[in-house]
Amino acid sequence: MKIFMLPSWYATEDKPLLGIFFTEQARALIRAGHQVYILYPDLRFRLYGLPTGIHSFAGDVPGYFDRCRSFTPFWEQGRWPQREWMLNRLYKLAVKQWGKPDLLHLQSCKMGIEALWLGQKYHLPLVYTEHFTGVMTSLKGPLRTQLRKTLEGASQAIAVSEELKLRMQEFRADTRYIPNMVDSSSFTPAKSQHSGFVFGTLCNLVARKRIDLLLRAFAAADLSNSFLCIGGDGPERRSLEKLAHALKIADRVIFCGRVSRADVCHFYQGCDCIVSTSDIETFGMTLIEALSCGIPILSTKSGGPESIVIPGQNGQLIPCNDEKSLKNGLIQMASYKFDKHHLRADCIARFGEKAVVAQITAVYQQAVRRYKWE
Repeated sequence: MKIFMLPSWYATEDKPLLGIFFTEQARALIRAGHQVYILYPDLRFRLYGLPTGIHSFAGDVPGYFDRCRSFTPFWEQGRWPQREWMLNRLYKLAVKQWGKPDLLHLQSCKMGIEALWLGQKYHLPLVYTEHFTGVMTSLKGPLRTQLRKTLEGASQAIAVSEELKLRMQEFRADTRYIPNMVDSSSFTPAKSQHSGFVFGTLCNLVARKRIDLLLRAFAAADLSNSFLCIGGDGPERRSLEKLAHALKIADRVIFCGRVSRADVCHFYQGCDCIVSTSDIETFGMTLIEALSCGIPILSTKSGGPESIVIPGQNGQLIPCNDEKSLKNGLIQMASYKFDKHHLRADCIARFGEKAVVAQITAVYQQAVRRYKWE
């Protein structure tokens, strides 16, 4: 099939890792024989000297983005017609270049109103997948309107976790769960061993990731010959570094800074357990990438991880914001022995490219058939 993918956010020259899972999903669909093209209206509050207008993507997934400054930066509903205008420009250019698509695939309701408008204008079915954390936390105002209208108007609706599906079923009962996928060829087990026991976490260093809780629990666990590697950067980094010193664990905590996409696999391979302490997550890409590398998981029950972690088989789940449970979890994970080849095989069976692409393809086929009948 020919698919025009419409991401609500996407990687650009100044934000190369933004929405990387959209790119990887598009690559997987292309490898499966689909024709996938990205159309992204890059509407900004500030341009910071970046070029405006329509440009083609430089990577291996074809498509176009249109960059403009928002006319109404503090009014979400005011941005909807501007993005519709941008999407229409992109669509007409893409059709001229590649022909009319069989369907549109929207990634997140943050651009749902505009995607529905485009589908109705050109009589195309719309498949919709939700990833946005805000659907789990602050479902009110414009976001609630976007979610409700997108779910009501889409041909098919997909959630990337079971918990997210439950939230979406408030508006649409037949919402289905299809997880994000992992590129298992890029995330493989380490061939060599390292000394000590290394816990790792990879995330943006923002408050809701609760790295402060992880530092306190790691200090309380007081495990001999153990280390904590924190990958990522963000506004909390300086305060977290100060906390590590205050807890007298700075000699066992390594702040790695931002980890490039090319080095992410090496980061996982250097760890014995990946930890997620978030208050809320819609999925957990780092978790399935780590599992593909044969690394077990310790995670809070923050929404998405419950669809990934099977306690006792590939890791442990603990309550959110519970330092004692986190401390005990760290101690337990340091003593457990997991078969990395079993972890990887189970991950590929559930989140591998072949398994997930087959589910998405079935949804595409159903959306096209249903749209023709209607």
